[in-house]
Amino acid sequence: MFTYYIYNRGEFMYNYLDDNICFPNIPFMRNRFMPNRDLDNPFDMAYPYISGYNPMHMPQNYNYTEPYNPYKKVNKNILNLNNDLRKLWEEHVFWTKLVIMSIASGSPDIQLVSQRLLRNPNDFEKLLMPLYGPTASEKFSKLLKQHILLAADLVNAAKKKDNTQVNLIESKWYKNADEIADFLSRVNPYWDKNDVKKMMYEHLVLLKSEAVSILTNKYEDTISLFDKIENQALMMADMYTEGILKQFPNKF
Repeated sequence: MFTYYIYNRGEFMYNYLDDNICFPNIPFMRNRFMPNRDLDNPFDMAYPYISGYNPMHMPQNYNYTEPYNPYKKVNKNILNLNNDLRKLWEEHVFWTKLVIMSIASGSPDIQLVSQRLLRNPNDFEKLLMPLYGPTASEKFSKLLKQHILLAADLVNAAKKKDNTQVNLIESKWYKNADEIADFLSRVNPYWDKNDVKKMMYEHLVLLKSEAVSILTNKYEDTISLFDKIENQALMMADMYTEGILKQFPNKF
């Protein structure tokens, strides 16, 4: 026989049987990114979630301008927003990997997969248009497209073992990340510039590592790296979601 306990405090429950954290009104939060449970002190009573858990998977030093409310009710519009952002970031990293693989192998599908990847910035533009208007949405699309094109140039240069070009392109790649962080922080005060930059830099580091592992035929590494890339992309999607909800609380 075994016994399991459900700690119930308001709407928060922690189920020791399946190690799953449940916010009934926040269905997209699951234990995928949860830290290991501290059995000696599993709860932080100041906030009714596990100590060390980062709401919406934000960077630890995120400067909240208002307390995060874990009891905020999530309606269909909020859930759709988060799902749409997660889908777009998932597609971004998925098609990026396929482009890298096509470049590395000289596959004849390179043009087709590249076109599909370049559709991603346009899809982001369509999603952001109702909130930020055509000018800001188009600007973000252009910056994200530049990010993609520079990544492709970097892989091509690395394949040719042209270290001079690699360093030059990588410098432009990071400058583009700075521009994205600066732009997002200006259109939404809840997207902190340093936090966005930190997440973009981590994204670049992971993509570069993925490209190196593909070019050097380290297949096992490409699998573990993509897991990290995927998780980090979902973190960015959740950060975007929280910033939008704080900036436009009456639209959702």
